[in-house]
Amino acid sequence: MSNELKRYNPDWEHVNWNATACLTEDANGTVVLHSDALAAIEAAKPKWLDIAGAPKDGTEVILRSGDRIGSSMWLAWLEEPTWAIGFDGDSWDGEKSPTHYQPLPQKASK
Repeated sequence: MSNELKRYNPDWEHVNWNATACLTEDANGTVVLHSDALAAIEAAKPKWLDIAGAPKDGTEVILRSGDRIGSSMWLAWLEEPTWAIGFDGDSWDGEKSPTHYQPLPQKASK
């Protein structure tokens, strides 16, 4: 299975892996991806996690509520603890409460 080839998909551009080892051309000149690289692609995909597990220690995270996405952090020191207001100037309260979160991405290595 590890040598099976999969068709190349431009959505995989964000994946950090050695393209010379994973991508080849077939007899028709089509770029293909070796299936053993698929695990790296799956691992690189951002995953939305249930908001119940979000850190509430001041760590900045990415929040989601419907189509709204933004970074924020839990403000535990307020009289009524809440998520910090987003860069769009809107709160994350009431109907706008986040349902999911993601950790911030890792800094790119040099």
